[in-house]
Formats: sequence, structure tokens, C-alpha cells
Amino acid sequence: MGREAESSLADFYFSDSDDPLVPPESFTRWAEEGAWAMSMYEPQMLSGVAPRMNITRAGVTSRVVNLSSYNYLGLAMHPEVIEAATRALRDYGTGACGSPLLSGKSDLHRELERQLAAFTGREDAMIFNSGFAGGMGTLTGLKAFVAAVLGGIGNIPGAVVGGLLIGLAEQLVAGYVSPDYRDAITFVILIVILILRPEGILGVVRQEKV
Repeated sequence: MGREAESSLADFYFSDSDDPLVPPESFTRWAEEGAWAMSMYEPQMLSGVAPRMNITRAGVTSRVVNLSSYNYLGLAMHPEVIEAATRALRDYGTGACGSPLLSGKSDLHRELERQLAAFTGREDAMIFNSGFAGGMGTLTGLKAFVAAVLGGIGNIPGAVVGGLLIGLAEQLVAGYVSPDYRDAITFVILIVILILRPEGILGVVRQEKV
């Protein structure tokens, strides 16, 4: 590993050229030096997902142990799962052609949520896609929790204020310190508020029983 590990895409915001399609020389040099690393992310799978499978990388075919899949339970190639997926494909096509946030979920998703709720003995359940979106949603949820604590638990106006303050703090840190610490500042704020003012900026809302 050489100097290419010292930089990231965030280091190439600006170019010396007025043409936005012309990358900076430093970016081109960085991309060429790190081309070997990018090739690691482009294997071609030669079969369905399995614990052991054949892949091709850089023209060389190898049999490998698959440690990069979400197919933890081995259900991706299970005959019953494939049959159910075939029925869904026939009835629903290739999907909503959009994210659940914009296009919504199908009645199949809702039925799965109902069955999961019944199986776990809960009032309801919500399914969430995994991978990048799952990770992104997890971080967003944690920040929302910090905003609620910062504003005051149960205090809706306080949560709004907390969210605005966190967003402002993130931008200030990214602009004046480093983008690397933009997410970390949220949890620094959480620690500080729990020590100095655990009830939050606007206070915790307490409902009185009549």
C-alpha cells in the first residue's frame, strides 16, 4: 500500500481547470496509483451465491470461500425460496422500480411484517432493506435519538431544535476541521449534553396523570 491510501475522493473537490469534466492532475495520479485496490471490488460471480463458489477476477478463475455475502442462512439458493421468488416475479414483475421511501412497499412486504409480528409476539413489525441503506438508516436513527436527547425527551419542538443544532455543528466541523469528524461530533454533543444538561435544552415533557 502506497501514498494512494493517504487520500480519498473528499480531497479532490476543486480543480485548476474551468472545465468541470477535466479532473485535477492530482486526482488522475491518485486514481492510477490506486487502480490495484479498485480491482479488488470487481470480481465476477460464475454461479448463484453459495458458501464456496467460482469467481473471475482479472481474467483468472478461482474457487473461493464466500465471506462477503448477506446469505448467512444459505436461503438464497433454497428451492422453496426460489419457487416463491418465481411466483412473485410472475405476479409483480421485477419490483417497484424505486426505493421503498418513494415507491412504497407491496402487500407481500406488509404480509411479511404481519407474520414477523405474530411470530415474535409483538404488536407490529417493520422490515428494512440491508446493506448500504441499512447502515445509512442506522446512523440517521442514532442522530435522531441524539436530537431528541439534546432537545429534551418527549419534547417535539426540542427535537426540532436539537436536529437543527446537530446539522449546524456537523457543517461547521466539516468546513473548519475535517469532514472525517462530521459524524463524530454528534456523539460528542450527546456526551456533553448528558453530563451538563441531561434533561435537554427545552426540558423533558412529563405527562401528569389525572
